[in-house]
Amino acid sequence: MNIKEFAEMLNGKEYHGTFLSDEERKIAVENGFVVCTGASDDLMEIEGAIEDEASCFDGGDIYIDECGVVPAPIGNEKCITAIWGKDGCSWQYETDIPHETFNVMENENVYCKGIVFELGELNV
Repeated sequence: MNIKEFAEMLNGKEYHGTFLSDEERKIAVENGFVVCTGASDDLMEIEGAIEDEASCFDGGDIYIDECGVVPAPIGNEKCITAIWGKDGCSWQYETDIPHETFNVMENENVYCKGIVFELGELNV
């Protein structure tokens, strides 16, 4: 499965806290995919090839390397900017990491514009 197919598989799923099912998590791990979604009003959930979370109340920059979230930039990590409450969506993300996007739904509304990227992109 490629990353675009995986993003299409995730597109339109309902928000329920932990986003990936066991089967989706297995696919993500086997393929080195990292999935980022919003949770509540203060978290970025990171699932798949990396399992972590980051506090981002009201949005902000999150730094990540192949091991997970790092507390402050030191040079080798990548930045993901969490954006809260833009365009009628609770969460969305901007990053220079090559990625695919998908919509996470809540009661027929887009709750989050999630991203998925390949773990290897963190070492580029």
